[in-house]
Amino acid sequence: LSLLAHPVVLLCLGSRWTDTIPMVQVLGVVSGMIVFSYVGSTLLSAIGSPNISFALLALAVSIRIPLVIVMTAWWELVGAAGAMAASLLIDQVVYQTVVCWKLRVSIGSLLSRVWRPIVGCAVMAGGLYELGLAWTAPAGTSVLALLWACILTAATGGLIFTVTMVALWGLSGWPDGAERR
Repeated sequence: LSLLAHPVVLLCLGSRWTDTIPMVQVLGVVSGMIVFSYVGSTLLSAIGSPNISFALLALAVSIRIPLVIVMTAWWELVGAAGAMAASLLIDQVVYQTVVCWKLRVSIGSLLSRVWRPIVGCAVMAGGLYELGLAWTAPAGTSVLALLWACILTAATGGLIFTVTMVALWGLSGWPDGAERR
């Protein structure tokens, strides 16, 4: 969503919402990490430790609310986006550290399973940016031009990501994992 914020905001919300584009771009980058805390929360509940999930949520809220208030007062909408992004990043680091500790899994072990998709996403974002397809305003503002921008960016991004993932999998010696399934 971060990469396509401009055309998506214009398509879905209209031109009066263009001031929100930087916020969508910033939040889109970090929101992809939230999946880890969802999985971690489910795992904590499954092993009988929902109290830890609650404590982590309370900690996240106690950091997020003051950060959003202060940064919004200083930098308005961009400050709010930055505060949300920073607090989500802190939240994810703390959450993963605690979940890995509780499950007796090392952070290194977790990273060894997810490094290829992380690199794939970074290569895709960089490739789309270099091609002028990401974090930029589309060539036109008609519905057709905006739809074309979304389709072209999504298809090109999917191709870059897939090629990168296959290349990294091969360079890693074709290990057993999600790619094989």
